[in-house]
Amino acid sequence: MSYENNSPVASSAPSPFDSSADEVFTAPEWSARIREVEDIREALSRHCGDEGVLNRLAELAGDPKWEVRKAVAETLVHVLPDRQFPFMKLRDDSNAFVRSAAASSLLRGSAIAEDCRRHRRVTLAAFGKVDRLRERDIPEMDEMEKAFRREFEIALGDVGHDLRNVLTPLVSRLASAMAILQSPVDEKARVSLLRFIGIALERAKIMQCTVEDIRDFSRATPAQRRTERLGDVLDQAHSIALDAVHALGMDTEGVETRTDVPDGLCCRISRHVMVRVLQNIIKNAYESFDESCAERPRRIAMSACQTDGFVRIAISDTGRGMDEAELAIIRRLRPRGSSKKSSGIGFGLAMASAKVRDHGGTLEIDSEEGKGTTVTITLPEKGERA
Repeated sequence: MSYENNSPVASSAPSPFDSSADEVFTAPEWSARIREVEDIREALSRHCGDEGVLNRLAELAGDPKWEVRKAVAETLVHVLPDRQFPFMKLRDDSNAFVRSAAASSLLRGSAIAEDCRRHRRVTLAAFGKVDRLRERDIPEMDEMEKAFRREFEIALGDVGHDLRNVLTPLVSRLASAMAILQSPVDEKARVSLLRFIGIALERAKIMQCTVEDIRDFSRATPAQRRTERLGDVLDQAHSIALDAVHALGMDTEGVETRTDVPDGLCCRISRHVMVRVLQNIIKNAYESFDESCAERPRRIAMSACQTDGFVRIAISDTGRGMDEAELAIIRRLRPRGSSKKSSGIGFGLAMASAKVRDHGGTLEIDSEEGKGTTVTITLPEKGERA
């Protein structure tokens, strides 16, 4: 198998306009209405806003400017499902931007509402289980509860600490950008502004990755399994991982990749869950390359094989690797197990291990400092749970 280079590929998309009824000009009055919608969106996102706020938003949904209607459509993600009826007309709007925004927001809003209901059910069930254990008067129950609460508090404190580390410079950069905008902007100020915005955007993307990892770690793994071609699954995971590292501003030029999966090799899995697992591991492989790797080839190898009713997937890199002490911590496969990542807060491998276990499989990590790391996932070929 030959290695191939990976670098960002620019793409362009056709304009989604299909209506020319709106005039193209900037008018202070409709710009003010967009700002009003943004204020309403901010209030709704904080679960603030009364009947009057929603009535005003419904009025703005009929605005003659598509830009205002699109802003309203983007706000629907924060409107409860039982209050969305006055806004359904935006799904059939004459402008494609508005239709697309409305469809996306309504879908996301429904998913968020369902997640809230599911979390409430899970939380009530967990508290109910604790109460039943207390009623059984188990001697160790108090100590177990204290230990669990302490571990939870430590994990929550660590998450808060790392989020603050991301947010503090983000707020500082945005404040600097705001100060520049409040005075006449010359070329030097423009360059500084672009730099501040670039850093703020990078921090925001790190936050986005962090939230995704925490969300995936907390979600239940679907029980449904389908037979999937592992070559296709690995290709999809690799593509998503590349998008993620490029979004974080990482340079993948010069990183050679190789995929070695027999044609037709399949496994019964929950596809989107396993894609997320593999994407996290491949992303870690890209992140493993730093200055210490400058004198040796930067390579990532992805392979899969079948053995004794199991499928084995291996992802190897020639990155910095880990010493025995760090490897011992990583092998615990707990949140916050990683100490040298440039982004995220260490939920990725913990999530991956949990989802692999839910598939009845195992996740193993081998590494040597200065040589690289190999992550091996073993799954039952027919998808039985352990």
